[in-house]
Amino acid sequence: MEQPMSIDIDFYRKIMYIFNKYTGSLQRIEFNPENRTTGATFELLHSGISRSNVKIAVDRISNNLYWTDSEFQWIGLQSLNNMKRHKILIQTNVDMPTGIAVDPIHNYLFWRDVGSFPRIERSSLTGTYRKTIITQGIAYPVALDVDIKASMLYWVDSVRETVERSNLDGTGHHCASSPCESICVSQPTGPVCFCSEGFVLNSDGTTCSGACDVNNGGCEQICNPLGRTRICQCGFGFSMDENRETCSTTNKLYVTDGQTNVIYRCGYDVDTCVQYHEDPDAHLMDIKLLGDFLYYYAWNKLNYSSDNYVNYDNYHSTTDNF
Repeated sequence: MEQPMSIDIDFYRKIMYIFNKYTGSLQRIEFNPENRTTGATFELLHSGISRSNVKIAVDRISNNLYWTDSEFQWIGLQSLNNMKRHKILIQTNVDMPTGIAVDPIHNYLFWRDVGSFPRIERSSLTGTYRKTIITQGIAYPVALDVDIKASMLYWVDSVRETVERSNLDGTGHHCASSPCESICVSQPTGPVCFCSEGFVLNSDGTTCSGACDVNNGGCEQICNPLGRTRICQCGFGFSMDENRETCSTTNKLYVTDGQTNVIYRCGYDVDTCVQYHEDPDAHLMDIKLLGDFLYYYAWNKLNYSSDNYVNYDNYHSTTDNF
C-alpha cells in the first residue's frame, strides 16, 4: 500500500476501506483487529479518482461508500454490493469538498467545503434535500465525523485551531464566536478552552500564557521557552548563577583597535579599559572569547591566549593559514 490518504472501517463486516492516492483508487481489505497477520490482499473497488485531497465514508447499513473529490469537484457513491456500479451524486455548486461523514440512522450525508466560502452542508444519502447548515465561525474545516448516538456533528478547524460541534441541523455551534485565545472544544455546557503545547491556561479560562510570558519566566536576563517549561540564559559578559535564574557579571569585555593593534580588557561596571595585549606586527581583524581562551585573527593566522588571561604574553599562534 502506497500513500493511503483516507480510511474508514466497517467493524461489523471487518472490512477496511482506503483511498490510495498513489493509484487514484478506492480499495478494501478484510482484517481482524485481534489478528493482524491475516495475509489478506487489497481489492480494487473503483479507479479513475483524482490524486487530490479525497476523503471517504462508508454507509454500513446500505453498504455504500461515499467520497469527495476536491479536484473534480464532486461527491461520488460506490456500491459495495455491486462493484460495477457507481454514481456521481452531487456536482453542482461544489467548490472544494475535503471531508465527508455518513449518518445512516438519520439518513444524512455531511460534507465540508473549503473553497471561496467555507461551509458545511448536509443532504440525504441519495443527494436530495441539500442544505447548508454551517457558514459562520468556520475557516478551514479539515476533519468531519458524526456521533450518531448523541446526534452531534464534530469537525476540526485547522485555521481557528478548534475542535467544534453542533447539532445535526447546524444549531448549537458553541465555538462559532469562540472566546478562546487558542483551542476551543464545544461541549454541551458551552465552549471549553485549551492551549497549544508549551502554553498554560490562565485563571480566566480563556487566555494562554507561555513559560516566558509572565515575569520573564523568573529569569533575570534571557528566557527561552522549552515545552511547558523554560531555560534561563545570560547575556554576553555574564555567567549563570547556581540558582539557574540570575546572572553575575564576568567583568570582562575585550575590544580591539585595528590601527594600534592593541587588545583592551574593560569591565562592564567601570568606564575604564586596560591594555591586555599588543601585537605590533599584526593587523588585528577580529577577536572572540570562547570559554577560557581569547582568540584573535591577524595576518591570516589564528592566535589565542590561555591561563585564563592572567599571563598577557602567553599567546600562541596556529600554524594554519586562513
